[in-house]
Amino acid sequence: LADDGQKALFLLQEHTYDLAIIDIGLPIIDGFEVIQKARKNDVSVPILILTARDRWQEKVEGLDAGADDYLT
Repeated sequence: LADDGQKALFLLQEHTYDLAIIDIGLPIIDGFEVIQKARKNDVSVPILILTARDRWQEKVEGLDAGADDYLT
């Protein structure tokens, strides 16, 4: 469990998970950037965005960043 994006990115890169559930509104590094950086570093775990933000533009941004699904 990470309480900010920097820790989330570190954990994704250093440990193996079956699934990552990420909120967009993480402090320090937002969820979009965490996902983009994780994918650039070949993290292949399925990523689910779980957030209260429901604008279609944010859904597109999340999926374009590399998330596998987006739930509100």
